[in-house]
Amino acid sequence: MSKKFILIMVLTVLVTMCIGCTTNTAVGGKADPKNISNNEGNNKQDDTKSEAKAILVKNTVVEVKDFSFKFLEFDLVKSVKDNGQDALNIYDRTFGAKVDSAALGYDIGFNNSKSEVDKRDAYLVLVLDYNWNKKITSQRDSIIPEMKLKAIDNKGDDVILMHNSIHDKYIDVENPKGVLVFKTFSDTTSVTFEFDGNPYNLQLNK
Repeated sequence: MSKKFILIMVLTVLVTMCIGCTTNTAVGGKADPKNISNNEGNNKQDDTKSEAKAILVKNTVVEVKDFSFKFLEFDLVKSVKDNGQDALNIYDRTFGAKVDSAALGYDIGFNNSKSEVDKRDAYLVLVLDYNWNKKITSQRDSIIPEMKLKAIDNKGDDVILMHNSIHDKYIDVENPKGVLVFKTFSDTTSVTFEFDGNPYNLQLNK
C-alpha cells in the first residue's frame, strides 16, 4: 500500500476520532448541517417534478457566470461505512484528475460525522475540465473558478457536496481537471444540478 493511501487512512481515522470539534460552515466541500436539508421528509418531489432544462452528458459544456467547464465523467461509489476505505475507493475513481488525498480524506471523515450525511450510502463523483477551450494559456492567467451549486435527487432529497478538489485553488493549466464529491443514496437514478442557477439533469444509469 502506497504512502498516499496510508495517509488517507490515517487522516480519516483521526478526523473520525475528533468528531466533537467545532462545526465549520461548508464552503467548497465541508457540509453545513444548516444547509443540508430543509424540512427533510416534507415537500418531497417525485420524478416528474425534477425535470431540468438540459441533460448533463459526457462533454457537455456548462456556462456559468465567470467561466465555463466541460463535464467529463461521473461515477457512483457505494459506501462501505468505513471512512478510510471510502476515501480510497473515491480516489480510485477520479479519472486522472489532480486530487489532494489528504484533503479528500479529511472531508470524507469530517462530513460523515454529521448524521444527515452519514445516512446516505453512496458517493457521486463528478470530473470537470475547467480549461476545456484552452483559453487559459499560462498559469499567470489562471483563475479560481467559483459558482453557486445546488443538487437534488429524483426523490427530492439533497445531494450533499463533500469535497471540491479545486476549492480556493487556481486552475492548473497542465491538468485543469477538478473533482466534486457528493453524498447521496445508492438508489438515486438521477440528479438535478443547478450551476449558478442553470439546471442540468444527470441520469445515473450509464
